[in-house]
Amino acid sequence: MNGIKNWKVAGYNVGDLVPLVIAFGLVAIIGAVVLLILQNFQSNSSVTTGSAAYNGITYGISGINQMMTFLPLIALVVVAAVIIGTVVGAFVLGGGEKKEF
Repeated sequence: MNGIKNWKVAGYNVGDLVPLVIAFGLVAIIGAVVLLILQNFQSNSSVTTGSAAYNGITYGISGINQMMTFLPLIALVVVAAVIIGTVVGAFVLGGGEKKEF
């Protein structure tokens, strides 16, 4: 792990990506667990079909499912931001150092 943290690219630490990856994984896991709990509650409880509680659970399931479909897009944006920041830092700023023009 120390080898990763010591490798610097244009002022960015590659080790700084580790918390982002862990947070992204936690969001995916928590979303999946919440979906499982809601689906179990909907199918195994005494909530009757068509009631306000049943409809609320259904809307909750569809809302969380819709939110989970945006995770690949969020990951793409984060990776693109890191790549663009690294390229700009390496070539424009000369390795993270400011140049006077």
